[in-house]
Amino acid sequence: MSPHTLCGDLVLDGYRFNLAQLKALGGGGWSSILLEAPQGLVRLLPRLAETVSECTGLPVHVRLEPSYGLCSLSLDAASRLNALLVHVGHTFYPYPFCGARGCMYGVPGNVVVLPAEYTGGDARQLADGVEDLGLGRVVLGFTAQHRRLVDELRSELVSRGVAVAGVEPVLGCYFENLRRYRGSVDGFLVVAGGVFHGLGVGLAFSGEERVIVADPYTGSVKDIGDVIRSTLMKRFWVMRRFMDSRSLGIIVGGLPGQHRPGLVSALEKLALRRGLRVGLLYAERLTKEYLDNLDPGSFDAYVVTSCPRLAVEDLGDYWKPVLAPGEARIVLLHGRPTGYSFPW
Repeated sequence: MSPHTLCGDLVLDGYRFNLAQLKALGGGGWSSILLEAPQGLVRLLPRLAETVSECTGLPVHVRLEPSYGLCSLSLDAASRLNALLVHVGHTFYPYPFCGARGCMYGVPGNVVVLPAEYTGGDARQLADGVEDLGLGRVVLGFTAQHRRLVDELRSELVSRGVAVAGVEPVLGCYFENLRRYRGSVDGFLVVAGGVFHGLGVGLAFSGEERVIVADPYTGSVKDIGDVIRSTLMKRFWVMRRFMDSRSLGIIVGGLPGQHRPGLVSALEKLALRRGLRVGLLYAERLTKEYLDNLDPGSFDAYVVTSCPRLAVEDLGDYWKPVLAPGEARIVLLHGRPTGYSFPW
């Protein structure tokens, strides 16, 4: 049997992978393949690797660390292994990849994006929940795994008289595609597991738009206004604490998809104009422990230019103010929190 006959649909624990695009990879000059995936899908990679290896005839490495998006591609590891990087689970990244040769848009040439389509979810059950909330006109947002389900949900909602103004992909740090719907819908309905992506939408709109999360895994449909308001209160408190800072550590992202030299430069200029002492801190990964390695008096506050969600989720309770770029920009421009901006 030719290995290519194995390059079809593969379903693992409710996720469908279309391996057809991998057929020609065995002749692409690569020595191996490197598989990576987000947190919830890493557990599937060893089994997926077996089929990918049979399909392509190449040895397959599995990246143990989760990849949180196309922004955190393991390009260095792929280069060391002379491997084609197969990124599982994310399909869209609007920001540039920046390196020594400048910045470029689009997925790098040694990367293949392999969608993971969730085969579960009940569109009728989710539509029931939307009806219970009295929504007449919505925008549907979705994460990459739920493209099929969101299409089914759209049809179900329309059949029940709910107008769908648009269907848009949602990331944790990109919401520009949603802004044109502001003020014209009853709510933004985000089809995703948990509240992470819905919270991002809520922060991007400063809590001024209604955000509902339809969770395909639990079947629940929930207005997360309380979560958004609570988070905004915490973020305003962080911004107020930043007002008293005399020094600022700017976290410079080390990964190509999180390296934003223009943003770093703009924030540095604003901080210097405000009279702050500024230091540039390079990090591919950022944790509380890494910040604690610094002398306590090194900086009064930090701004994260790599991933803005680190400031909210991972470092939101750090003992010093840690801000997303949009939050820092407002305080640096006005000297106080005159409003809210997220992420940039």
